Amino acid sequence: MDIIDFYSQEKFTFEDAVIPLGGAYDGHYFYIIDNYTKTIFKLKNNNIIKKIKLESKPTNIEIFENKIYITSTNPNRIYILDTDLNIINFINHSVTSPLIIKNDNKIYIPMIENVENGNFKSNILFLKPENNTYILNYANIKHPIDIINKDGVEYILNYYEGNIYKNLLTKQEFLVHINEYTTNIEVYKDKLLINSLNSGLYFYDIEKNEKEKILDVPIRDFAISPNQEYIYAISHIDNKLYIIKNKKIYQEIEVGSYPIDIEAPDNNIILILTTADQNLVTLRRFE
Repeated sequence: MDIIDFYSQEKFTFEDAVIPLGGAYDGHYFYIIDNYTKTIFKLKNNNIIKKIKLESKPTNIEIFENKIYITSTNPNRIYILDTDLNIINFINHSVTSPLIIKNDNKIYIPMIENVENGNFKSNILFLKPENNTYILNYANIKHPIDIINKDGVEYILNYYEGNIYKNLLTKQEFLVHINEYTTNIEVYKDKLLINSLNSGLYFYDIEKNEKEKILDVPIRDFAISPNQEYIYAISHIDNKLYIIKNKKIYQEIEVGSYPIDIEAPDNNIILILTTADQNLVTLRRFE
């Protein structure tokens, strides 16, 4: 695993992990998960401070309020650890769910693979592991993938069907069909912003119950500048970054082969990960 300071471009490579599927940084230490050996490493620079072995295979890691959350498979389990790698708790569940969503000061685990051969494997849509609660699936929603909170209301996105649902106390209310293969939902100013791997980037106006396509190309991922001025969207089909302002394409930039992830850590830097050429592309202020 390569660990890169995107400001200075300094890099070091950690070689002890066989299949490193993720990492996290708390401002002092790096935490690396190895899916093959089921090991969690705690690093200071490139030195191992501590490591532990789990019973299941870790697939994702996030740090939230000084606790480490890890999803894992075989068996399906969510681990909660302190930053000294002591296990505080773990939660067993019946669905493969590698994603961890941090939103509105909460942690959500979507039960993505909740359907098999047409049958539901779980009646839970999202786990909330910090307090061991959950969102029940009242509307038979298949393959939940993302959730966002706007004005105290949770909005749920599912993957294959590409629908948005409003989560209420004892039901989920269908709102709109966006497109198939939707992966991310975010709040942008007064609207919801959603991407589709099938085709497009969309706004959804909750008050008017209207959707609007603002980009007609398959979008793998997007990010929003912290000041909400720009939307950055990457397409894995034409290998471009689209910079959008006021619903219009402000700039197009070729970024390398098959971009899959984008982040905007501040208003002056855009980070894009490309898989085919194995690059981390760093773009600085473009104006």
